[in-house]
Amino acid sequence: MSLYGSLYSGVTALNSFSSGLSVIGNNIANANTTGYKSDRAEYSDNFSQMLSASNTNVNISQLGTGVNVAAVTSNWSQGDISDTGIETDLYISGDGFFHLLDPVTNSDYATRAGSFILDNQGYLTSASGLRVQGVDTLGANGTDIQIPTTVNGLGVLKYAFDETGTLSLYLEDDSVVTAGQISLYEFTNPYGLVNMGSGVYGGVHSSLVGTVTEDVPGAQGLGTIIPEALELSNVDLTKQFSDMIITQRAFQGGSRVITTTDELMEEAINLKR
Repeated sequence: MSLYGSLYSGVTALNSFSSGLSVIGNNIANANTTGYKSDRAEYSDNFSQMLSASNTNVNISQLGTGVNVAAVTSNWSQGDISDTGIETDLYISGDGFFHLLDPVTNSDYATRAGSFILDNQGYLTSASGLRVQGVDTLGANGTDIQIPTTVNGLGVLKYAFDETGTLSLYLEDDSVVTAGQISLYEFTNPYGLVNMGSGVYGGVHSSLVGTVTEDVPGAQGLGTIIPEALELSNVDLTKQFSDMIITQRAFQGGSRVITTTDELMEEAINLKR
């Protein structure tokens, strides 16, 4: 095999570990992002060149041709909880994703980031305007969670969610009415979700995510809701910085392979003067 083989292996190392450093940098940048799930670059060796086939007495002889990034996978472990005291902030304790709906395209999305707000119509939405979905008082899925200002002519003084995601409205006559319940998604393969940014995931109906379950919090193994709290990023900065050092050294090793190969090629060229 010529020196070009080692040169190519060095180049694949630089390309792959550059991508790995990008993944680590993105994790560090999102260390304070609500509901963010850290990513990990997984490396794989390239195909091996056959040097000699096996026979009765000699094993197969192969030579590798470098490295590549086989996949970038998300870490779906639970992030720490942060109490906020804000009624529209919701934390999922356990498995599950909030179900969001784009009111313009009717597209479904999922998120772990429960930093919701109320729009000018009282709908509970994400910062980008996606509406939180739930079940109505009759148990029908696909209902926008909305907090009205009045119920049967009575003003709504305050509202609150409980651990099952049930929305309670406290009226001015001291009565309490139920106005729906948040629903959660669960996927057998969340690695098939598509990160759309802003903590939102698409592809919820894709075959890649496996079986999709939608139910209320606490049912069918789904987590429960902790109101007035948020899920923090699950980025472990200590691990990210240690991974960065390891990746940096691997990158330096790949660059050294290239410079060493270049020196050897120069020596070979200088044989003829």
